[in-house]
Amino acid sequence: MLTGWESSEIKTSRDILNQNKSANETETSSTPLPTATLAPTSTPTPTSEPSLLDTMTIYEEGQYKVGVDIPAGEYKLASGTDSGYYCIYSDSRHDDILSNNNYTGNNYISVSEGDYLELVRCVIVQ
Repeated sequence: MLTGWESSEIKTSRDILNQNKSANETETSSTPLPTATLAPTSTPTPTSEPSLLDTMTIYEEGQYKVGVDIPAGEYKLASGTDSGYYCIYSDSRHDDILSNNNYTGNNYISVSEGDYLELVRCVIVQ
């Protein structure tokens, strides 16, 4: 005997699912779903071609430890139209300057294992 419930009020999960299914079929059949139309996308066009300096750059402006960040050897530096600056230090504290220069255009440097190289307003190119 059920207390507080009439047997006609008890619904099984199957009854609830069938009731929801019937309600969804009614809604779906009377109200069509909108379709989305996507606008065609265009490929962005570059505003300018990369410069020759950009395509030839091997190492950007920054600080490098030779033998760790870059191999030892001779490198060509390019500053473009700006004045470039490089400095080669013997240690990470920058106490002992082995070589440095302000220049415009191109310049060549040689760095050895363990040196620290700083590039300002210039890059290493191929």
